[in-house]
Amino acid sequence: MARGGRHGRKGKRGGGKMGQYRSNTGRDTRTDAYSTAARENALFFETYRGLEILSEGELKEMWAALKTDLPNSFRFTSSSQSALDACRVLKEEYIPAIAETEFNGEPVTPPQPVAFYPDELAWDIKIPKAVVRKHKPFAAFQKFLVAETGAGNISRQEVVSMIPPLMLGVKPGMVVLDMCAAPGSKSAQLAEMIHGEEEERVRKVASGTPEVAELAKQDGYDDDGRSSGLLIANDSDYKRAYMLTHQLKRLNLPNVIVTNNDASIYPSIELPQESGARGQLKYDRILADVPCSGDGTARKNLSLWEKWNPRDAIGLHKLQRRILIRALELLKVGGRMVYSTCSMNPIENEAVIASAIEQIGGTSKVQIVDCSADLPLLKRKPGLTTWKAFDRTQASQDTPSEPIFFETYEDFQNHKANILATESNRKIADITPEMFPPASSGEDRVPLERCMRVYPHQQDTGGFFIVVLEKLAPFKAAPAPGKRAEISKAKRALEEDTDESSKRAKTDTDNVAEANGTVAAEETPLAPLVEVEEHTVNDGDVDTVPATMSTEFDDEVDGGIAIPVETPEEPERVERKRRTNEPKAEVFKFLDPNHEAINEVFNFYRIESPFPRDRFLVRNEDGKASKAIYYASALAKHILTTMEGTTLKFVHGGIKMFVRHDTKHAQSCNWRVQTEGIAILQPWCKDRVVVCKEKHIFHHLLTDMFPIFNKDQEDKLGELWPQLQELTPGCCFLVLQPDKSAKDPFTSRMVLPLWRNPGSLNLMCSKDDRYEMLLRMYNDANPAIVDHTQRPRPDQGKKEQEEVVDEKPEIKDEDVMGIDDKKKQSEEKVEASTDKVEPEPLQEKEADAPAEAMEVDSKKE
Repeated sequence: MARGGRHGRKGKRGGGKMGQYRSNTGRDTRTDAYSTAARENALFFETYRGLEILSEGELKEMWAALKTDLPNSFRFTSSSQSALDACRVLKEEYIPAIAETEFNGEPVTPPQPVAFYPDELAWDIKIPKAVVRKHKPFAAFQKFLVAETGAGNISRQEVVSMIPPLMLGVKPGMVVLDMCAAPGSKSAQLAEMIHGEEEERVRKVASGTPEVAELAKQDGYDDDGRSSGLLIANDSDYKRAYMLTHQLKRLNLPNVIVTNNDASIYPSIELPQESGARGQLKYDRILADVPCSGDGTARKNLSLWEKWNPRDAIGLHKLQRRILIRALELLKVGGRMVYSTCSMNPIENEAVIASAIEQIGGTSKVQIVDCSADLPLLKRKPGLTTWKAFDRTQASQDTPSEPIFFETYEDFQNHKANILATESNRKIADITPEMFPPASSGEDRVPLERCMRVYPHQQDTGGFFIVVLEKLAPFKAAPAPGKRAEISKAKRALEEDTDESSKRAKTDTDNVAEANGTVAAEETPLAPLVEVEEHTVNDGDVDTVPATMSTEFDDEVDGGIAIPVETPEEPERVERKRRTNEPKAEVFKFLDPNHEAINEVFNFYRIESPFPRDRFLVRNEDGKASKAIYYASALAKHILTTMEGTTLKFVHGGIKMFVRHDTKHAQSCNWRVQTEGIAILQPWCKDRVVVCKEKHIFHHLLTDMFPIFNKDQEDKLGELWPQLQELTPGCCFLVLQPDKSAKDPFTSRMVLPLWRNPGSLNLMCSKDDRYEMLLRMYNDANPAIVDHTQRPRPDQGKKEQEEVVDEKPEIKDEDVMGIDDKKKQSEEKVEASTDKVEPEPLQEKEADAPAEAMEVDSKKE
């Protein structure tokens, strides 16, 4: 789960998973296996017993479930045909083989589809690792999981973590914001929903059938079959934002932007309008999976058993409310958002929802959506309508902590007064009135029972809280309780100011203040995509102090006070201030549609005019097409260009479409196609397309790297031979086309780049991708790949002159079913890094062979 274990410790906003096991070097120094470590915490148990949110019997069931290992689970990428093929292979080949296995005389339960997840794309693995490591039938299944995860066809994700994106109901044309996105499993789900069946739609629209094109427009694919939606995935920790980027890049989806900003003061995004006014982007859907104490993750997060503390939730409540209110401000009227945590604590859940709704004006502004009929096979309980606030009490350092409960805020005040009367220096938890159940009734009552609680014992998962909110009307958020006196003073001064020029001078500082419950700007519902203000808005030119995560004793830190300032006619963009040793933000420079590189690729590949020429970009300060050319969607381009140089920090955007490859052949092109963008580009290319219908021919291309292109290859290349002979040197599109008349047909369509050199060929994909396709399509678990570029010189010995065969290294047991463990280690390394350590630059996928290897001289052969 993305937010589990991110405690509100002072100075550590990013959290501390497994923190007690780290040495000063950030290494994991634990010695006990997770399954054998002690899972006891009397304060944890007695607190949830005293809350009385479950019966005594169910509480014991939940406690027993928390003490067991969390089952492994994974999900297939819904927007990828290759992933759907992999899912079919799992069901037809691996599941039957596992079902025949026995362990200690008992049958082994194979992976099971998650009951509530659509189309059997999510699976649970409850097989003990001891069984996996001792039985050969699992070896192939292990390699399958590793290979498909590396290829982006499988995402390792907890079952309860899959619920929030499903509740949003995202469609291809929607603009979606994931406010606290790292490490990215939920973001991946959202991105897949936005792109949907994009590849198939693009092919149909490119075919020129008017009826299909009209249907595509109605379904949100109004960009010539391409999805017009966008996902903005954000995380406040820049190290985790880079980890998020790695997760999303596996999917090769262009309608995605990754940002690195504080979610509680997330900047407004401007979009230029035809009228000359500036529009503010409003989102169709928002996911706020906020930082939380994470006690629902106790099955996988060992630190909770030793360190669980009720004050973690108390310290996070205010931050969670600020993030929720900011999300509702950014949501369009009629839009929906999901607020979720992996905590079972009502102070982080129902109390946040009730207090936020009250602060923004009640249920006439925002309603809790009744989702009891959605996902009918999901076991859940309704949200709490009554609960107690609680703290811990300790008579002395030698006595264990015990929970203490408060029915009302007055009870807490009396307790606090009694403590301070005898111990004036004692620190008391900052429990506020908003942490208690709301007192409203009648029409103003907040129906908290519509929230959803998923407990670990219900379907063998972690614990989770989910609520779906719908924005009904614009609102002006009231000041948050406990704010400093000068905030109210600033608000009164702003309200009394009737000068029109002052009103036009409002800046993004107002939006920042809104996020913290201070000065709120009036919202105006307008166009579906944007809301336009008829005055000039200087958005993003003030670098405000971000709101910090509250600690268990600290007072809330304000994000700044909004002060009206005079706005110049052309507002200056002030660059966001970098943190110490923080890597520079990515640079995105879009190329002129008539740039020589764009003209070259459009002419060489004969890309038809409906494919846009103005969405290609490079990532360097000079804006030169020197190494790679990327592609982004129309809305992504607007945002990347309009918000350049503002407080909105971009980390990732666009997919790689072409890579520079200088060739000595006059008729060739100096840019080769990349696998990331080939699926949406190829349907618009009417030249350099090679069709393959026989699987055995493709197998030859997978296992032979750089085979010599001569008469000896004619039988092996079959139908490809005459097609390749007609092509001039350079890159081309290899289309794997299903055809029932073929001897050994493909099950689905696929497009890959193929390099045609005068003396050799090369399927341009990494070795890992080759191994994945060989395993999925040919059930070849240990293939031998011949690399012809390793041919020896004539003066070498006979033994050295044998062809070099690259065999896939043996996969260890811990590398296979330990997908989640690897993910944990990667996440822990990121979180363990100090501010003095700068994250490594993003590593591009080893998609294509080096240029020098492709230029095999035919004369030498």
